[in-house]
Amino acid sequence: MLVVGVRGASRRHRPAILSSNMPASVRVAWTRLVLSTVYAQEPSVHARLLERVASRHLLEAAGRIAWIPLGVHMEICEALRAEVGDPFYRHYFCATSLAGARLALFRPLVDGFLQLFGTTPLSTIKAAPRVWNAIFRDVGSLRLKALLPKSAEATIVGLDPSLRTSETFSIGVQGAFEAGIAFVGSRGFVGIDTSALQEGRTRFHVRWL
Repeated sequence: MLVVGVRGASRRHRPAILSSNMPASVRVAWTRLVLSTVYAQEPSVHARLLERVASRHLLEAAGRIAWIPLGVHMEICEALRAEVGDPFYRHYFCATSLAGARLALFRPLVDGFLQLFGTTPLSTIKAAPRVWNAIFRDVGSLRLKALLPKSAEATIVGLDPSLRTSETFSIGVQGAFEAGIAFVGSRGFVGIDTSALQEGRTRFHVRWL
């Protein structure tokens, strides 16, 4: 349930800002999923969130697989983090990612890696760059290294300059990695290192039992 979505808008009446040529973009399905996750868990938070977000109307005209400007997505994320604080903000992104893994847009990617590498946290970590590319465009690159049976390291490099002065985006990714562990029924921990955020890098240390 999106609550802010409107179907049936004709393509020629969609705002030019939803053009496929825009830089630093996010799939509207992902942003809508964030909102619907908040609504499902805390309708009152959802209502206050919409009051704080001026650009939410841009979500209404976008097609299901359209791209929207990163700034629109981050306006919602920054408002959500300010509303609920870091721990709950990370929780919402963990819950959003668990729901997203079941969406038709992303499920084939996740299922393919699970079938290829087994139902383990490592499989979901290996799938992360492909899922990243399905959600984000020209936001940065997600790279993996030190893939071990019980741990992995991931780094976002080349983060869009707009994401380098706030940890909000990176904390959301931290929650998404936590979801990768939970999705296969495991427990673990995801550490985050934003010491090089201003240079466009964030590192994640993922460990599981």
